[in-house]
Amino acid sequence: MKVMTVIFASAAVLVGCAGSKAVYTADGRQGYNLDCSGPVKGWNLCTKKAGEICGPAGYDVTYKTGAEPEDADIDVTVGPDTGFDKREMQIVCKTK
Repeated sequence: MKVMTVIFASAAVLVGCAGSKAVYTADGRQGYNLDCSGPVKGWNLCTKKAGEICGPAGYDVTYKTGAEPEDADIDVTVGPDTGFDKREMQIVCKTK
């Protein structure tokens, strides 16, 4: 029973988080690549993570690609080979 609890808790953590990685943008500013890919994740996880990283100053989205039903103009990487929706966003924190 304890093993199942640990498995479900681990799955909940993996499902509910957006990944982030510090990067430098093409114009030399420090930014962050956010990944909120997956069948049960959405853009809301990326925007939440961006808010956590940048705080009240806010952020600018410098790049966004992914799948969302209402985003017909955004590249979609989904199909029988991938099995999930790919969503990535790059942000740069605003300064005061």
